[in-house]
Order: sequence, then structure tokens, then C-alpha cells
Amino acid sequence: MVNIEKIKSGYWAISTQKHLKQFRVDSPGMGEIGNLNTAGKVGRLLGMLGGNGIIEDIRKIEQMAFSVGISSKMELQRFI
Repeated sequence: MVNIEKIKSGYWAISTQKHLKQFRVDSPGMGEIGNLNTAGKVGRLLGMLGGNGIIEDIRKIEQMAFSVGISSKMELQRFI
């Protein structure tokens, strides 16, 4: 993919995830868009981390992850 296409894909993944956070994990049809939801969460977390410089406290990262919908430490570790 060309860089512009990657940027657009990332934008749409994050935008879609923002709308999906209203739905519960067991909502009908959520299984079909699981990867998109994951990509959006990771993109939003990376955006938050990028604006912080060096972070020395893991609890701060966990709080940021929780605010974007990453619900557990195990899920966060999987993404890292």
C-alpha cells in the first residue's frame, strides 16, 4: 500500500472503533469486525502515547489503555 492509503486505512480503523465502543463485546455482528476494533484501539493508544514522550510509570499506560477501550492488562500486553 502507498503511504496515503495506509493513513486512510488507519484513520477509518480508529474512526470505526470510536463508534463501536458503544457496543458490548457480545453484541450481534461484533465478531465479524473484531480485527478492525482491535486496530482502532491500538491506533488510539499509539496516538495517546505519541504525545507523551517518555513514560516511566506503567500505571499511566494502563490508564491510557483503559480510556481507549483496552479492558485488561492481559489485552494490553498482547498488543504491546
